[in-house]
Amino acid sequence: MANYYQQDFEQQYKSLNQNQSANPQTLLNQLNPTAVLLQSVYISDNHAPLGEKDTLISADNGSDYDAVHQRYHPMMRNFQQTFGYYDVFLPMLKRAILSTASLRS
Repeated sequence: MANYYQQDFEQQYKSLNQNQSANPQTLLNQLNPTAVLLQSVYISDNHAPLGEKDTLISADNGSDYDAVHQRYHPMMRNFQQTFGYYDVFLPMLKRAILSTASLRS
């Protein structure tokens, strides 16, 4: 996961933000263990290139989260694409994002 943040994510971030750093280590340090696990499974271990991570419907790991993701992610992705949104966010009460349609970190 650190490799993803420090290489792929950082490179993309810099290209979109006038070469400014996202400070990937700071971002990683702010994640709780659940966020690290889910981002590892659905983002950093996802073999799709950046911009196409949302094509992953299931991690096929048998988890409860994966069953929910498999059921609802296609609807979120369809909503995003139908209306041309950059992304669709599912916020949680404690100021965190549970999921995004585009599976961005």
